[in-house]
Amino acid sequence: MADEVTMDTLFGNFGVEIKSASVVENSRVAVEWSDGSATSLYPMLMLRDCCPCEKCFNPVVNSRLILFEHLLESSCSVSQLSYETDCVNIEWLDGHQSVYSTEWLYRRRLEREAIEKRLESVYTAVVDTPWTGSTPSEIIKSAKYDEILSDPQKVVEFTECMIKDGVFVIREAPDRHCLVEFLKTIGAKHQGTHYGDSEWVIKNIPTSKDLPNSSKKLELHIDMPYLAKPQQLQLLHCLIQSEDGGENKLSDALKAALILKEKKPDYYRLLSTVEVDFQFIKKYKENNTGSSVTEPLSYKKILKLDSLLFVEAWFEAFRYYWKILESNAIFIKSQPGDILAFNNGRVMHAREAFNSQQARQLEGVYAEWDYLLSAWRMAKVKLSKQVANGHC
Repeated sequence: MADEVTMDTLFGNFGVEIKSASVVENSRVAVEWSDGSATSLYPMLMLRDCCPCEKCFNPVVNSRLILFEHLLESSCSVSQLSYETDCVNIEWLDGHQSVYSTEWLYRRRLEREAIEKRLESVYTAVVDTPWTGSTPSEIIKSAKYDEILSDPQKVVEFTECMIKDGVFVIREAPDRHCLVEFLKTIGAKHQGTHYGDSEWVIKNIPTSKDLPNSSKKLELHIDMPYLAKPQQLQLLHCLIQSEDGGENKLSDALKAALILKEKKPDYYRLLSTVEVDFQFIKKYKENNTGSSVTEPLSYKKILKLDSLLFVEAWFEAFRYYWKILESNAIFIKSQPGDILAFNNGRVMHAREAFNSQQARQLEGVYAEWDYLLSAWRMAKVKLSKQVANGHC
């Protein structure tokens, strides 16, 4: 049976019992705990809306069945309440009966401290942190491909490093298509784009006019800024590396933004509030007639500004930010079998030029960030089960 990852499964057994439960103010239910925690208050409307019974919630697909429009005042008022040490039983005025377990109620306490702990455990136990090191070895963690796929602890380490640092290197990957397989195995899923539905290839083609497939230098950038929601997780698998050049340059946009905010707050305010549009302009055929738009493949940046002085100020601010990005960049040269994983929405990447007569080939794939977070949560659950079963 597949592991179900919900808010409940991310918490351990609290070992608490219900000391008492009662209706207060005709609109709330109060629960007193055996561990001395503050008495918890729950709105009746919330309890009725979140009733976990099978008439209100489908446990097979984890989907609510109750319609909010049916929650009338009479259906959200308590007729009778009783409790045991492990549950609260409520009969509502419309006759519906609900049972709330101790664990269910304790995990949904509404005191500020409990909410903060819950949010930290479910969403923000690991937060993005600006780079503090100055060399690749100080910033980038790594692990072997097979280790990550076979050990949930390694999956936790990989995903937490991605969340915290935005970059990770996976070593000793197979010399074949493996990125989609890797994501699937850890519980994530790749996302197709206009570059392809699966892995896409970047290889040196001396006659190519497409910059990625040339040997020319690429400056710091993120991929697909023209999309409404650019794919945040990117994996680059090195299959063939050039002998000379071809290093990847990486820079932490988060760190650079914080430096900019401290040194030039006006520049920071300008860059963080002025909207910039990016467009992907591609040659395409229309209605299969052979006629086409004649604009070449390019990226176009359009500032939504109508003031000459404003445009000048924006570019001055951007140039200052760019210098911060460049001065804090690090260089790494992937070797065959290395997978460079990074947060495309945070870690700007570039490539140094290399000998056009030398072979160089990478495969890449994108995935939504939510899948990385899902993989992290599932690995945490698997790890906690191993610990509970004495396997760790």
